[in-house]
Amino acid sequence: MSNITDGGFMIIRDKASDSPGDGIGFKLEIVQADSVTRTRISKTDVEYIRREAGRALKELKHEQDNR
Repeated sequence: MSNITDGGFMIIRDKASDSPGDGIGFKLEIVQADSVTRTRISKTDVEYIRREAGRALKELKHEQDNR
C-alpha cells in the first residue's frame, strides 16, 4: 500500500470556503507519519493536479510500452 491509498492524501469539497473572488473551494489534506497539513485550494488547483496526474500516467504508459 502507498501513503496515498492509505488516506495520506485527500481533496475534500469545502462549500464553506466558496467565494465570488476565489470560486469553488476545496481542502487539500496531506497526512504524514507525525503531522497533518491542511490547506484550502481552488477548483483551478484541483484541475491542475488532475492534469499533472494524467500527464505523469501517460509518461509511465509510454515508458512501459517502449520496454
